[in-house]
Amino acid sequence: MVEGQAAAVPSEPRSRRPGELVRILETLPSAPPRFLADDGPVEVATYPGGRNCALVFTNDDIHKLTDPARVRRVLDVLGRHGVPGVFFVIPGYRGQLPIESHDEIAGLLREAERDGHEMAQHGLTHKFAGGPNLGKIGYREFRSLPGEERRLRILCGREILQDAGYEVDGFRAPGFSLDFETLRILEEQGFSYGSNGRLHPLRRGLSRRLPESQYYPFRLKGLTLLEFLCEGDYFHIPWPRREVLRALTSRFQEYRERGGALVLLSHLEPLTSNHRLELLDDFLSKAVSPDVWTPTLRQFSRWWVAREALTIRTRVTDSTLQVYLDCPAGRPMKDVAVSFRHPNGLKHYEIRSNGSGVLARGALNGGRVLVDLGAALPGT
Repeated sequence: MVEGQAAAVPSEPRSRRPGELVRILETLPSAPPRFLADDGPVEVATYPGGRNCALVFTNDDIHKLTDPARVRRVLDVLGRHGVPGVFFVIPGYRGQLPIESHDEIAGLLREAERDGHEMAQHGLTHKFAGGPNLGKIGYREFRSLPGEERRLRILCGREILQDAGYEVDGFRAPGFSLDFETLRILEEQGFSYGSNGRLHPLRRGLSRRLPESQYYPFRLKGLTLLEFLCEGDYFHIPWPRREVLRALTSRFQEYRERGGALVLLSHLEPLTSNHRLELLDDFLSKAVSPDVWTPTLRQFSRWWVAREALTIRTRVTDSTLQVYLDCPAGRPMKDVAVSFRHPNGLKHYEIRSNGSGVLARGALNGGRVLVDLGAALPGT
């Protein structure tokens, strides 16, 4: 599974293969399971508010020299649809140009963060340190690096972004040049999630052994770090806009039907060229609806971890169904959707949490109840 450690960097084959993380997943005996939303006499929804699926917009390759006007154009489109974005920022572009707090682009990103968007780490330099095939795989920064070098790059990059004023919870390796050991380093350093695997829209046939894992967050065996596969880059496909829109909308429909979470990959330069922002606008107009949750990856990972840990217990007292929802301390949840099934003569319900008294009560006449467990998470 580990692709590095060689003295010379192997040349990239003509037929491009899936990323390292996708190849690791293809070796698993079964797809990483999605936790069950069905909990006996009650059903607790997978997503906040009982939404059916999730859509996360991500954008790569912002750095010190990025034209702020390009980012503003993306933010304008997202703002029209009420969708937050996750922007993966290169901390030290080309190894010589660290993003600094006084840069215009840094200030714009801090303003975007205050408006609900998220900044995450995209490697350190987005450039391979050396080797005879630098021209072919120069964007695959973490390929064939020794473990300590990977660790230093991750730590240095996060420090640069924190000094520029950002909260950093997530990581995406340039060129998806990442292996299991790098994921372990991310976990050791306290990252909440990674998004280090990609399913290319024109090469999904290479990943036929991923019928389910691609639709939900997952963990590799031995790790607690949450990972998200991403889809794209649809905005870089040289097709007419209408054909790309049809392909992307069809792909999202697959996620919607499975109650999955589509993490949409884009890159700033192609997205803001050749009318591709109009494509994003068209897609969001079709995709965003009341049953689609549109969080950042930070919000998503916090919710998912809490939902996994949530325990549901029930008992009957007289004609009342009592539901106990217990979430671990420090894992608050907002708009937890509870539905009741098969009342069997019961007339009332009560929902309680962690000994904090009754959260909700009423008549068992169908419908859905929303409750908050602990302090609310911002933006969820």
